[in-house]
Amino acid sequence: MTYLADYGAVLSLLVSTLVAWVAWSIKRVAEAGQTRLEIRIERIENALAHVAKPGEVAALRESLAELHGDIRALGAQIEALRQTTTSLGAAAERINDYLLHRGR
Repeated sequence: MTYLADYGAVLSLLVSTLVAWVAWSIKRVAEAGQTRLEIRIERIENALAHVAKPGEVAALRESLAELHGDIRALGAQIEALRQTTTSLGAAAERINDYLLHRGR
């Protein structure tokens, strides 16, 4: 018992110092982890800033639908022009044949 009485204060000081050091170490590790998480969250937020919003996607879909309709209409017009060109080509061929062979 005298051993504990003689060295109790020193032992208490050592245990208190050890507990303080462990608490300080845990705090440093937690702060480092928090800093890494904050950096990671900032990177994710920056990446998400460039992602299209739902309204923007809906507007793009509408624009694509309009363009699809316009392209179909242009396709129909091109087909009509092709048919007209074919008809005009045939008429020009007949006129050319008439002019070349009318004297015979």
